[in-house]
Amino acid sequence: MKVIKQGFELFHLKNRKLDENLKYRFADWYKHSLPPKMEIFYNSFDILRGRMISTTVFMPAENREFNIGQLSYLGNYSEFIGLYDFVSLEESIESMKNSFNPEDKIHQMHVAYIGDCINNRVLMVGIGDKNLDKIYLECSEHFSDGSRMVEVANDIFEFLGKLALLEKENIGLGISGYDKLYKNWGEDFWRIKENNANA
Repeated sequence: MKVIKQGFELFHLKNRKLDENLKYRFADWYKHSLPPKMEIFYNSFDILRGRMISTTVFMPAENREFNIGQLSYLGNYSEFIGLYDFVSLEESIESMKNSFNPEDKIHQMHVAYIGDCINNRVLMVGIGDKNLDKIYLECSEHFSDGSRMVEVANDIFEFLGKLALLEKENIGLGISGYDKLYKNWGEDFWRIKENNANA
């Protein structure tokens, strides 16, 4: 499958520094500071559910846009990751509260919630002295080897280097291929060439 965008291209640049109050709330709740490379990530990009850059096509009959790209991790454990989105620092705290009960051992593993994945899996970052900035995939039902978490990257930037938006093998929506699409100047979505949707 052809790469549409990769790594940093998947994010909107941030035009202001990370709010110090959010960093304080993160440190207060997790009992650890935001790891240094994650702080650079959150300072550089607009990180919030629904803010990653996607590739969409406008369907006039429905008067809405549909996603025509497939977000994929191209590193180890790629078949398990299925990342949907990264979360803001506020969403990280709320997601930990909502996803794991207070007695869950995950709270002693020195990790913080940073992304939503398929099948209720979670992308996490190490926040302790021994796992600082490491990226993990958490699976409450455990992986086949019995482990609950697997390390997928040394840090967020290594992870991003293997994250890509790919063309789908079959777009669907009555579109036979990407060559049947075009963009108008200034638009951030694709349109279907007239009389060519299924040609």
